[in-house]
Amino acid sequence: MRAPRRTAPLYQLIADSLVARIQSGEFGIGSQFPTEFELCAHYAVSRHTARAALALLNGQGLIQRRPGAGTRVTAPAPPMRYQQEVVSIEDLMQYSRHGRLDVSVCERVVAPVEISRLLKLRGDARVIRLFGLLYGDTRDTPICTTEIFLRPARGLPVAALLDPHSAVAAMLKVLDLQQIDDVEQSFDAIELPALHAATLGLASGSAALRVLRTYVSRAGTPVGCARSLHPTGRFAYSMRLQRRRSG
Repeated sequence: MRAPRRTAPLYQLIADSLVARIQSGEFGIGSQFPTEFELCAHYAVSRHTARAALALLNGQGLIQRRPGAGTRVTAPAPPMRYQQEVVSIEDLMQYSRHGRLDVSVCERVVAPVEISRLLKLRGDARVIRLFGLLYGDTRDTPICTTEIFLRPARGLPVAALLDPHSAVAAMLKVLDLQQIDDVEQSFDAIELPALHAATLGLASGSAALRVLRTYVSRAGTPVGCARSLHPTGRFAYSMRLQRRRSG
């Protein structure tokens, strides 16, 4: 078969053709997907082009490639993608409020080492942990799992935070914009742990973006941390950088 007529980069046209074949049901969920060599023969393209097309589908969450295990179809259509542009703390907090967090776990735990360090706690300190799924514009597919760790403090509404029905509202009051002066963020790529993957309905080891935020009060004290794991294709984060002009 000849490659599609070129009106865009050839690898993009191959990818579009493959998406259409997945959506038609030619390749079902969990089925083995053609190899690079098979795509080369089918579309009469180079291996480099076939590899680039597969990379696009992998990035859209339609297929998953595993060394030694081949490539399998993981979704019938590209998952929804939630994009957030952030240029200020106000924007970041609006993102937190406009999304819908469904909390499934509210508990007191010994702070994990990473969280203990960020919250400046002693090694055996206990924190309140909330765990749930965050939804964006669409209400059927979660964009990430989210864990929120709150530092013990006088006046912390513990009872409300440990009740799934009131936990989200109580957490948003603790992380009140009027009391937050600084938000420290870090990003890295990881493989989804088994628990998070199962919660999201994905295979363990799937690629994800980890976003770690630490909320610091105006007094300079870390109030809480949020650790979110975003599967490939469900979330995009953007920021605008401007050159500082004098005068």
